[in-house]
Amino acid sequence: MNELYKIFLQRPELTVHKWHSYFPVYEKHFAKFRGKPVRMLEIGVQNGGSARMFREWLGPEAHITGLDIDPKCRNFAIPGAIDIEIGSQSDVAFLQEAVKKHGPWDIILDDGGHTNNQIMVSFETLFPHLNDGGVYLIEDTHANFWGGGFLDRADKKTLVEFVGELFAFLHGWTGKGGTFEHWHVPPPARKERTPAPYETRHINAVHLYDSIIVVDKLRRPEPYCERHDPAKGRETAFHFSLESGFPRDDDAAADKATMPSAEMLAAMRARGALNGQASDDASLHRELARMSAQVTTLQSELEHLRRHGRDKLLVRLRQSGAVRKLRRGLARLSLRS
Repeated sequence: MNELYKIFLQRPELTVHKWHSYFPVYEKHFAKFRGKPVRMLEIGVQNGGSARMFREWLGPEAHITGLDIDPKCRNFAIPGAIDIEIGSQSDVAFLQEAVKKHGPWDIILDDGGHTNNQIMVSFETLFPHLNDGGVYLIEDTHANFWGGGFLDRADKKTLVEFVGELFAFLHGWTGKGGTFEHWHVPPPARKERTPAPYETRHINAVHLYDSIIVVDKLRRPEPYCERHDPAKGRETAFHFSLESGFPRDDDAAADKATMPSAEMLAAMRARGALNGQASDDASLHRELARMSAQVTTLQSELEHLRRHGRDKLLVRLRQSGAVRKLRRGLARLSLRS
């Protein structure tokens, strides 16, 4: 029997509400942290039973941080084991303060208010503070399909669209048209990194279950498509470890390069407030990252044009819609600046 489920059954003094199907998912994605000094953030404390259940299962070295809007949840804190902070998961300032006091974490479990805005604001704010190799799990996503107050985004974005964005981020490198030949160049032989959003470089996998989204975080090297061609010999072959690629020291610089300036953020916040749109920094970072990716795609297409001929690439540009995407992105940027 699932060990976590055993604790759930054998500790009747703990008040915990969990769908039966969740336990195999927890086991699959969290078991690697058992018996280690793992740090876990649980959004949604309620009766305190879940935090205590996970702490017992993960082991005596585990430390849990719980976030909840109910001040009574402070009563469930255990010195040295479970800390409780009171505030809203859609309050970016509160989340950032929690990060300063308790982060980063190896596991983030979002079992909070379940509204689309709460889920997305929390992910955008907290995912950068999940350790490399960590797991971000969002549960009770069925609420997205219930409608009503759960669909509370100013921009009307749904969780289905949110998951689609995660899927697109996974393809932030390989999904760029006109760059296929670039990926055949061994990483050590490339003159420079290919720009990509933070999420592309740090999301390793996205798993979907009934009512659960799991995002695995792992720094990914730029992809390499190794080619063995008997007709041309092995001149294009190059073997390297899957852990290799560009030095990880470059990640900090790459992260900084994708961050907008303070002046641009201020201007975009002001514009968003005038339009009644969500304008927290995390959302603005994601918007600019998407626009940056569009610009990079067009640059790649133009480089392909320079090398391989104008007519063929013009057709590719029209088919991919890269020009339209860039024009829309630049128009949005000019409106917000």
